[in-house]
Amino acid sequence: MKTILLIEDDADIRETYAAILTSEGYAVEEASNGRLGLEKLRSMRERPDLVLVDMMMPEMTGAEFLDELHESQAFAAMPVVMVTGSKVTARESRGARHVLKKPVSYETLMRIVAEFCGAP
Repeated sequence: MKTILLIEDDADIRETYAAILTSEGYAVEEASNGRLGLEKLRSMRERPDLVLVDMMMPEMTGAEFLDELHESQAFAAMPVVMVTGSKVTARESRGARHVLKKPVSYETLMRIVAEFCGAP
């Protein structure tokens, strides 16, 4: 089963994305900020197939999460898609494979997930 690590501070958005992805057959691990996302990532038995991370979060932003991720050789090549409600420059995206603008439609979310994870 393909696994997605979902890092989003807004509980309603996180629960909605998780419900959609789970209903489509993906396993979803969740975290409410970048710091907890890193802890979750390090504790997972297998590396997730994709990380969806919000840009603006308390404690550790999506950009800070990506900076930390790229410092680790074990995780540096992992595909990360940034989700944000604001405009993000290429520099601010910190090497994310895609930047999705909120609100993200079901079709866009599933297209991007399929690009990195394939069918569930």
